[in-house]
Order: sequence, then C-alpha cells, then structure tokens
Amino acid sequence: MAKLPLILIGVVTLASGMTVAIGPQPEVTGFPTAEPVVQDVARAAASSAGKSVVYRDSNDRMVAMRPCPGTPQRAPDDTHCAPFDFLPNGTYVTMRCWQDTAKPDGYPSPRWFYVTQEENGWHPGWTGWVYSDLVKAQTSTPNCTPDILAAHPTPQHPGPPTNIEIRGTCTSAGGSLSAVSSGFTPGGPFTLSISWNPVEEEVFQGKVDARGGVPWTWSCADRDSGDYDLRAVDEASGRWAWSKFRVNTPPPSVPSPRSVPSPTEPSPATAAPTLSTHVPPTSTGIPLLVSRDVVTDNRVTNGPTQMREDSPAYLSTQTLARCRSLGCAIPGTEFGSGRTLRAVCQVIGAELTNGDRTEPSDDNNPGLFTSNRWYRIQWNASTSGYLSEVWLRSSDRGGAGLPMC
Repeated sequence: MAKLPLILIGVVTLASGMTVAIGPQPEVTGFPTAEPVVQDVARAAASSAGKSVVYRDSNDRMVAMRPCPGTPQRAPDDTHCAPFDFLPNGTYVTMRCWQDTAKPDGYPSPRWFYVTQEENGWHPGWTGWVYSDLVKAQTSTPNCTPDILAAHPTPQHPGPPTNIEIRGTCTSAGGSLSAVSSGFTPGGPFTLSISWNPVEEEVFQGKVDARGGVPWTWSCADRDSGDYDLRAVDEASGRWAWSKFRVNTPPPSVPSPRSVPSPTEPSPATAAPTLSTHVPPTSTGIPLLVSRDVVTDNRVTNGPTQMREDSPAYLSTQTLARCRSLGCAIPGTEFGSGRTLRAVCQVIGAELTNGDRTEPSDDNNPGLFTSNRWYRIQWNASTSGYLSEVWLRSSDRGGAGLPMC
C-alpha cells in the first residue's frame, strides 16, 4: 500500500493538561491509526475550529464520499451511489443537511449527511454524502431539500475512462485479479478502492503507467465470498472508472469413491419420477420465481379506519423516498391502484409507509403498512425501475417468492 502523510489537524490541550500535536510526521505505511485517544483529539480539534471531522475506526480505510445517500444495490448496471472521492481520517467537513434512507448492513442508523470538504481535504469544496456514523463533532443541520442540494451540487466530471476490465479467476481459497484500463493521465496519481459491503473500503494509491493504465493486482485468498465493487479515480482530472467482480466460494472437495457399483435399472414400481424443471425453495419454503405479476394498491391512510387514493405512484432508479424531488423518478411510469405490473426481483432499500407519520390517529388503521422491501419492475421491453411493496396489494407483499436482485 502506498505511503501517505498524516493529515494536519492542530494542537489540542487535553483535560489532563497534556498538549497533543497532530501535524506533519514522517511518512508511514497505510493511513493514520484511529486509537481512542486520537479520535478524542480529532473531535476536540474539530470542535475548537467550529468544524466537523470524518473518522473511521480503522487504520487502513478511508471514508467514502458518494453522489447520493446510500450504496449500490448490486444490480449489474447500478453505479449511482458508488464513491467519487475518499476522505482520510481527520478531514474537516462542513455539514449541510441530512437524509434517512436504508440502514447499511451492520450499522444502526439510516442517516446520511451531505457535507463539504474543508481546507485540509484532498478536494476542498467538493460536496457529497457521507454515512453519519463516520462524522464526528456533528453540528445541527436541517433535513435536505432540493434547494440545499442545488446550492451545493456534487462535483461534475467528464465521463469515466473507457475499458476498465477485471481479469483472472477468484475464489476465497486462492487466485488473483488484475485490471486492464485506459484513459487515465499518464504519470499522474490514482486512487483505487475495493468495496465489499455498504461502507467498508480497501484503498490503494499509485501512479498511472505511461499508457494511461492503472497497475493493480489483488490476491483472492482468505477473502470473503460475495460481490465486490472496484472504483479507480484519476486524481489529475477527477475522472473515474467503475466495475464489479465476484469472489466465489470454492467447490467442496469430493473424495474419489473406492468402488463404483454396477448400474442397475430400477423397476417401474420403484423408479423415481422424472422432473422437467426444479425450482429451489426459499428459507420460507416458497419456491423462487423468475418473475410474477403484482397488482398496485396506491392508497394511503385516511384517519383510523379509512383509506384514500394517493397521487400517482411511479418507478424510480433508486430505492429512495421522495424521488420526484431528488431527480430519480422515471418519467412516464406513473400509475394508480389496480395496475398489473411484472416484478422480477426484490431488494432492501429506504423504509416507506402508506401512513401519516405526523398524525397518530391512523396508528391502528388496518390498512397501515410500512416496509423497506422494494421490487424491481419491468415496465416494458426497455424500461425497468424500483417500486416499494407498500404500493402493492397485501397478497403481493412479503417478497412474493422473488429472488434478490
């Protein structure tokens, strides 16, 4: 891993009277450690400067800054929340606003902060989303609105470099991968991150080769099986490239049989029936389906017992609430109750409800429903998007036997 200097934070006098300085140090391998005393100093330094600070409890990770409040949904074409920048421990930020979406796996809060990097960041002035638990010395901010987001837009860069491909075979038992890429600035610095769950990042830095490629190899041994994201940022231009790969589970070893019995033809009375297809069951015993029709129920609560039709629902490109105001609604997909749609898979996203969170009178309404499950809907041959199961009839909720997206 490349060597990085420690980030300058300042000088702080602790309650004990001891003065601790965090400043330029000899180069070290990896990133600054996050021991408890260092975290306390970072919080105190940020607070004395009137700023918040990002900090991760790890010595080889950085904090991801994203273009939206969430993480990729692992769909093959879903890159909307992949990081566009990485913040070393101790980077000052100004908090702009907050939004609650889905809780990342293994973390308690659904909250994300919209923040701007300050003078000691790699890219001062860049604004984006950071997971709330990684922001220390937090300040009071409002809920995010379209006006706040428009006043502090995420950075706009040219399109990603072409031709980044992952080569090699990979299982948790062994193997290695490499990247074949082009379009980066020859001789310039790059930052490459590997992400294998919503907030964990393994970060590498290096120099682009003379042909504009990113030199990178990765050992697969002892890695967790599952889906991984790779993102390489060309620091000279801000362009980036993004791809996915998978670490497979190695097949079980099968010992050679000592002897192979001679095949015998079963009698008609004991012969097993021949099945033309086999559908594996889910953990609930419901067969997994390739797709199925679902029917919409676009009603919201209206007091303690009644329901009323809401404004037209729609498909979205992200599993987020209020996509009309956030720009992730898909035009031309509006509908009301009673519409039959084709669902192809399910995914966990932001929690939605058909009730009124500000009005307790509907708390016992028999039609009240709240869920963080979303379905991927195939609208037509060329259009698909996400829909919360809140807007489906009760018999089509609960996953409907569909596979995960």
